[in-house]
Amino acid sequence: VTFVLDMFKKRCHVKVVQMARIFNSTFTLTLCSACSWWGYPSVMRLYATQRATQSLDFVLWPFQLCLLLGFTLMALIAMFQLYQDVCAVCGKTVFPWAESEEGIDI
Repeated sequence: VTFVLDMFKKRCHVKVVQMARIFNSTFTLTLCSACSWWGYPSVMRLYATQRATQSLDFVLWPFQLCLLLGFTLMALIAMFQLYQDVCAVCGKTVFPWAESEEGIDI
């Protein structure tokens, strides 16, 4: 993705780069939100059954919970990134102290 965005940036297609960033942020938000939403019942089921691995006596629910928290945090970050990308298309600066990425004033 970075190569494609750099190629369009070098050819002065700023709007294409901004739209690609919005698509990327939307896709990431959707994917991570879906994994968080449908992962919660899985964690609760593993916690209730106290299922362990076959080779070791290691319960699986703490691992699944950490994975669920990771996806939730990635969804939160993607939501902020999407907001920042949409504001960049509208010509607004969200965080004036932040560095500009890819030569685009965000």
